[in-house]
Amino acid sequence: MKAGIDGIEVWTGKLELDLAEEFPGTEFHGYDPASAALERARENLHERAAAETFVSDWGLADVTFAEASLPDPDIDRTFGVVHCLNTLDY
Repeated sequence: MKAGIDGIEVWTGKLELDLAEEFPGTEFHGYDPASAALERARENLHERAAAETFVSDWGLADVTFAEASLPDPDIDRTFGVVHCLNTLDY
């Protein structure tokens, strides 16, 4: 079983991508209610993956982004760590 870290409000996905490179073998799931933020995060994932020769060694294969929002994100899984960025800025 892989460790999992969940992020709410991914914005650009940079934090999840940086953490995935630092902690390969850990799953990172980023969620955001804004389709534009998810598109930007996925683009950043693809750009970074294209720049890496061995993507799976860097952990980028374990990064996903999906739509969800608080207060009820309706995510059917549990995580060891959940971080929320800029969720109180609304």
